[in-house]
Amino acid sequence: LVKFTHPGNWASFNGSWLNQQIIPADKLVNVRYEELLNDTATELTRVLTAAAGEPPNPAAVAEVVGKYSFDAQAGRRRGEEDSSSFLRKGVAGDWRNYFSAEAAQTFDRHAGDILIRLGYEDDRSWVKQVAGS
Repeated sequence: LVKFTHPGNWASFNGSWLNQQIIPADKLVNVRYEELLNDTATELTRVLTAAAGEPPNPAAVAEVVGKYSFDAQAGRRRGEEDSSSFLRKGVAGDWRNYFSAEAAQTFDRHAGDILIRLGYEDDRSWVKQVAGS
């Protein structure tokens, strides 16, 4: 077990994980919110299989997925926003709707390469699409 702590920001934290040599790349399991939203049971099964070395019981996965779905936890459907809730909207990529052109440029300057390395963006063209910049 490797304990990894990092006091920095999102970009430096994720960059540290990507750059570290403590854990071999074939031992890391990348979990993305978007994939969990798209097909929760499949993604959870993939992660648990990687962690345990064998697939989990499908009925147990289905039970967990149902119990901890956005709908079950928030009491509303994904996409129905409650800005006062920690479970705000349950929609991947919605952050773009809240970035001004200046915020997008600043985030890109500090974290654009990490967005690309993590597979969230193909290139830096996303900046021009945000807030009509």
